[in-house]
Amino acid sequence: MIRQEEDYILSLIDQLQKIVASILKKNAVEEKEKIIASVDEGLGILKFSIQELKENNIEDIISQYPNTELLYQLRLLMNKYLEADNDVEIRKKEKQLKDHIEKTTKTCLFSDFYADV
Repeated sequence: MIRQEEDYILSLIDQLQKIVASILKKNAVEEKEKIIASVDEGLGILKFSIQELKENNIEDIISQYPNTELLYQLRLLMNKYLEADNDVEIRKKEKQLKDHIEKTTKTCLFSDFYADV
């Protein structure tokens, strides 16, 4: 059962990485509609839509996908969407997601041990 969940998460990550890579190659000014459609396709893999991102709390979104890599891919999709459509609500949630990812993936730097010396 656990192995199946891991395989499922890995397949989601792989699918999202491919979509994000294709989106990153697109020029936001020239291809706004294509970018939004691709972002929507990527969100569909996670069973989300742009409208649901706007309506749901970021905590609810994070709780559905506790895997950091999936959240990172979601953030990339949100960033690309923001290049095509500067939506205030999505920008706010992207910032919250960024803060969450940074907080949960924080690593201890060697220099931190000597910060007070």
